Amino acid sequence: VNGALPTGAIIPNIFTPNGDGQNDVFSIKLINGVDLTGAIYNRWGKKVQDLNGLDAVWTGKESNEGTYYYVFEIKFLDDSKKKFKGHVQLIK
Repeated sequence: VNGALPTGAIIPNIFTPNGDGQNDVFSIKLINGVDLTGAIYNRWGKKVQDLNGLDAVWTGKESNEGTYYYVFEIKFLDDSKKKFKGHVQLIK
């Protein structure tokens, strides 16, 4: 073991903002992260939500059901940065 902290993110690929208390928001769980900046885009590339800060969430309430894309960067405790890109399915 070299003493390095584990770093990363747990990113859901689906969420269901239906008010049942389970998966109602899209949020990113950081592992030793200290900052997050980025955004969610629709399939035409239009930004639908900024994601900034450790407690950033997307409720999806103003968006239609479908596939959305995220691009964000996380800064970690060791001052390293990592970019993440992917998609999330919004089901209402």
